[in-house]
Amino acid sequence: TLTESGDRVHTILNGIDLTEYPETVPGGPSRFSGQPRIVCVGRQEPWKGQHVLVEALPAVFAAHPQARCWFVGGGAVNKPDYAPGLVARCEALGVTGRVSFTGIRHDIPAILGESAILVLPSVTPEPFGRTLVEGMAAGCAVVATAAGGPLDIVEPGVSGVLVTPDNPDALSDAVNGLLNDPQGAEAMGVAGQRRARQCFSLDRLVAEMAELFTNVYTRSFPKAT
Repeated sequence: TLTESGDRVHTILNGIDLTEYPETVPGGPSRFSGQPRIVCVGRQEPWKGQHVLVEALPAVFAAHPQARCWFVGGGAVNKPDYAPGLVARCEALGVTGRVSFTGIRHDIPAILGESAILVLPSVTPEPFGRTLVEGMAAGCAVVATAAGGPLDIVEPGVSGVLVTPDNPDALSDAVNGLLNDPQGAEAMGVAGQRRARQCFSLDRLVAEMAELFTNVYTRSFPKAT
């Protein structure tokens, strides 16, 4: 088993290109002033959990009527009824005026750079959670479900908030907690940005892979003495 393999097992965290996400400049305008934006980025299908965020929004808007929420991404081609159902549910809940469904966008770094909170509400474990890392790299405070990839990405209470999957109440409490404490949320965004760069950059991935291959080669083909 892996646990019996000792130092032959190495964990190398995934890495992505973060060059489109400039480091946040201290003292800049607050993302939590005016109409703070909550954003959910990803393909719209049931396991991604956008419906959970929709159900959480009435409680968020009741506490923070100035907030807005963007759902960025298109519907899954094999789940054609899901995305229209999200829109219909927003209408039934009376939150349509504060919610935008943008469809597929090609300016994600710019959107994240102007958003206060990124939510990843997946109801089944994320294999990784790329948009979570991108949100952190952009300086967003992040809220994600505590399953799969987010468990390796987020330091709870430091670089983000983790909540129980498929739980609208827990999700609204987490988002409201950040909106109630803009200074703390912005500090969390800075910590998340630091963690994204330290742990999930492409340069770090390449360097660790190179080191691993070098060590394997050295063990397999030791220099003659």
